[in-house]
Order: sequence, then structure tokens, then C-alpha cells
Amino acid sequence: MTRVLLLATIIINLVTVNSAVAMDGNELLKSCSPVLKTKSDVNEDDYIGYSFCLGLMQGITNLNMTYEVSLGKKAYFCLPDSGIINSQAARIVVKFLEDNPQRLNEESSLLSILAFAKAYPCK
Repeated sequence: MTRVLLLATIIINLVTVNSAVAMDGNELLKSCSPVLKTKSDVNEDDYIGYSFCLGLMQGITNLNMTYEVSLGKKAYFCLPDSGIINSQAARIVVKFLEDNPQRLNEESSLLSILAFAKAYPCK
């Protein structure tokens, strides 16, 4: 019984991880666009995507801070010393996606990194 439960948990996790990894630029644009609205204009249906977007922004920028410390100017991008807030990060990504519609089929994390690299190149 324990093995069946463990196997079921592993399968559920694999399916969940694969669906999260498969997010492309179209879905990212849909998730991050509500971040540009005022909070009173965000409806309940937007909150899951809104939260996912802000979490992704936090994760990517935090991970890159580790790269900046260990790799210096070889990091993917170099944020200002004061950092950026997640909603600003989302605005940068949304602008990049809107300016590059031909890339919307690409993976969401890659597109986010490219957006930050364009906005904050390491010098």
C-alpha cells in the first residue's frame, strides 16, 4: 500500500512539474498582464496567474543574484544594487513579450531571463 501511494505521489508530481515547465510566452503574457493593472482592477480569475507570475519573477531574480555573487559580470543579467520589485520585473517581461511576439512559443523562464538581460545587461 505504501509503495502504491508513493508511486501515485511521484506520478502526480511529474505531471505537475511537466505542465509547469511547459509554460510558453503566450501563457506567461496572459499570467503577467494582470500585474500591470491596479489591484482593484484584478479579478478573481486573474489571481492564480498573477501569483504565478510574481513567484516566477521572484525566483528568477533571486537565482540570478546568486549568479551575480559567484560569477560577477558573467551572470545572465545584472540588476541594480537596489534590486527591483516583482511588479517591476513583470512589467519588463510583459514589454519584452509584447515587443517580441515571434518568440511567444518559447519557454517562459528563458523569455524572462532574456527580458532581464536586455533591460539589465552586465557591464
